[in-house]
Amino acid sequence: MKKHVNEETKELELPENDPITGIVKRAESSAIDKLRMEGTYEEFKLCASLCLPACLKAKHWKRNKSSIVLSDFISVSDEALAYIVLENNIEEWKDIATGIEVRSRASKNRKTKYTHGGNNSNGTRKGWSIKGLKRFNQIFQEIKLKRDTTESKGKEKKLLEEWSAGMTADRNNSDDSSDEEEKEELIIASDFDFE
Repeated sequence: MKKHVNEETKELELPENDPITGIVKRAESSAIDKLRMEGTYEEFKLCASLCLPACLKAKHWKRNKSSIVLSDFISVSDEALAYIVLENNIEEWKDIATGIEVRSRASKNRKTKYTHGGNNSNGTRKGWSIKGLKRFNQIFQEIKLKRDTTESKGKEKKLLEEWSAGMTADRNNSDDSSDEEEKEELIIASDFDFE
């Protein structure tokens, strides 16, 4: 989002037909769960590449994104979590992009939509509000319902084809021969005494 900040005014200026604009508007209006059906392919791709990797181990994401459609390795719960986190934090992320300092995690004046800063009277951290938990359930149900539609499957298939092509190009451009030569000479440093 930082590339969309006006240097002079320090305000966020989202272009009309940019995928980030659609994602931000959906997150602001609690409509991110409609992305599969109502969003453009570019919005879906951008949201998938920015939000979904955070729900998995990096190795799992990298290994599967270019060989399996999203629905086969991202659970409905993982996708719903990514979207609820996006909706919850969008206002603070916009502030960060424009250089506004975000209050500490313990602050009661945070701009999060469904979580609360600070601690409860017993010292435990406050978590998701009931509204947030209900919203997660709504997002979960919407994703579960829409994943099997032709349009949703089409977006996932196109995404897989695009990412697979990118992986093939990356492999063809890499020089693995020097890695193999260096691997034979490589000894990993450690503090462990194996004797």
